[in-house]
Amino acid sequence: MAWIGTLIGVLGTLGGIIVGSYFTDKSRRQQWLVDNKKQEYREVLTALSVAYLTLLEWDDIDLREGKEEQRVWRVVTESFRIIRDRIFIAEEVKREKLLSQWTSATQAFYRRQIEKSEFSKRYDAINDKIVELATALRP
Repeated sequence: MAWIGTLIGVLGTLGGIIVGSYFTDKSRRQQWLVDNKKQEYREVLTALSVAYLTLLEWDDIDLREGKEEQRVWRVVTESFRIIRDRIFIAEEVKREKLLSQWTSATQAFYRRQIEKSEFSKRYDAINDKIVELATALRP
């Protein structure tokens, strides 16, 4: 009969290890997901910043043709691609309409439908929304 007490102790310990492992794995996965989302938000912020500064520089120089224009639009197009191909934040990007807001801002600025100050306001609003989304993440 003493072996029953030992068996219960062993099974209890084993059960505790299994349950503890499950919760540890779940916690690690959640942290991994948060880390990946934050990395993708960083990548989007970097791409938008590079494109924004490139467009402002280009507007100051006022070179709207040739190789300089091609270089600028390669940078801007890259920012569109980076927004579109994020896997972990795709739902948030779609819900917040970040791509359409950025596309609208860049096209309006390029066509001179908006001034530099308005373009900056739109960029700041998108940037602020991305930072808000990234900093709200919790495992």
